[in-house]
Amino acid sequence: MSEKKVVRITGILRTIGILLILTGATAVREGSLAFFFMGLALLAFRTFDIKGLQPERLLIAEIVLSASLTVAAISQLILSKGFRAPQVFLIVTVIGGLLMVVEAVREYAEL
Repeated sequence: MSEKKVVRITGILRTIGILLILTGATAVREGSLAFFFMGLALLAFRTFDIKGLQPERLLIAEIVLSASLTVAAISQLILSKGFRAPQVFLIVTVIGGLLMVVEAVREYAEL
């Protein structure tokens, strides 16, 4: 596989991760505002080119935000009393966060 395809697939997977995070965050009631703002921050990191920030630091910020979002969603799942519709969207948020962490770590390792 060429390197250009790998970079393109990584970008697509990270975008899908952000989409899953934002989709899950809009449907969850408890803690959704924090999840939603974290998803928006990840989208801003991914969309806008921040000139004053080094790429390594930007990737570290993405890793920290997506990992903390994943841990918060997992803790919400553990503390829930039953399995209802919001828990399904918390699982979607966890999957999106894990996808973001994996792809950001993979890109950081390539730098």
